[in-house]
Amino acid sequence: MTARLPTEERRAQITDAAMKIIGERGLRAFTIAQIAREVGIRDGTVFRHFSSKDEIVQAVLDRLEEIFSGTYPPPIDDPLERLSRFFMKRVEVVMSQPGVQALVFSDELIHAGGKIGLERVMRMRKQAQRYIHSCLFEAAEKNLLRPDINLEDIVVLFHGAVMSVVFLSKSSPGEVSLGGLAGRVLKTLLSLIRR
Repeated sequence: MTARLPTEERRAQITDAAMKIIGERGLRAFTIAQIAREVGIRDGTVFRHFSSKDEIVQAVLDRLEEIFSGTYPPPIDDPLERLSRFFMKRVEVVMSQPGVQALVFSDELIHAGGKIGLERVMRMRKQAQRYIHSCLFEAAEKNLLRPDINLEDIVVLFHGAVMSVVFLSKSSPGEVSLGGLAGRVLKTLLSLIRR
């Protein structure tokens, strides 16, 4: 068994383990025994830090919000550069965090979190959509985009591109350079929309 850790550290370990289990193996594998095994502690130790599985799910949602809040770049004048940085950071984060890919692109967490989980996941998804839309709207206002494109369609393309890059690199590990693929896809998207 692992050494005794401060509560916050142990809670973080349990949360990350739960996120990984739900994301990689689904809700059926989301058990206290599985979490304990993943962390290297006894089953009962989990309940010293969380009162229930529902509380763990809420901690997973908190962790996802924290992870994704770090993908929004600092304000810079060029809205397409902001959008580019957001795109690349999203791909990087989803690839580097165990289980995040499946949690974001599936409904496992929504099912685990019930109505509150649904509301929180939908809020995260909508926040990203609004961010992409705001960058595109600002780019259109600055006359940086082709006048014949529909901003809502481009929002969908950006979301779909993140998903595709992540899935392709996961399905062909070692064969696909994540940075290279994401950069090329981003360059193609921007070439389609720039004036």
